[in-house]
Amino acid sequence: MERRKKKVPYIVALDIRQRCFFEEHLITLLFGSKCYTGLIHSSKTGLQNYAETSSVIKAKKNGWNNFLMNMGFKPKSDSYIREPGILITNSSISNNLTGVIARIKDNIVYLPNPFAEEQINFLDWDKYFPQYLKNLK
Repeated sequence: MERRKKKVPYIVALDIRQRCFFEEHLITLLFGSKCYTGLIHSSKTGLQNYAETSSVIKAKKNGWNNFLMNMGFKPKSDSYIREPGILITNSSISNNLTGVIARIKDNIVYLPNPFAEEQINFLDWDKYFPQYLKNLK
């Protein structure tokens, strides 16, 4: 049986009004929790290195390197992903989700999913949203 190709992006929208919930919490949930080791490294241990999953390697090759580096996927860094998030651990979600848009308090945040299947994976995701959405407060 041939798989149907996806044609329409799938975006989850969240309206989060909790005072103690910040954008970093959503990033942690989706991409993983970061470990900050600081700048103290002995010459024996060097910088922390982690093993990148095949999905991270593939996404970086497909143009998502800068975005993933900003999310914490930095080999040999003092800030790295210690525990992977749901987009790494759950392929059913990561393959089928274009991104998450959230209103956190009064700010709009969009986090694209670099691990989505090719048909719904957009590097230029910002052109798919109306201009007013970027500036909504």
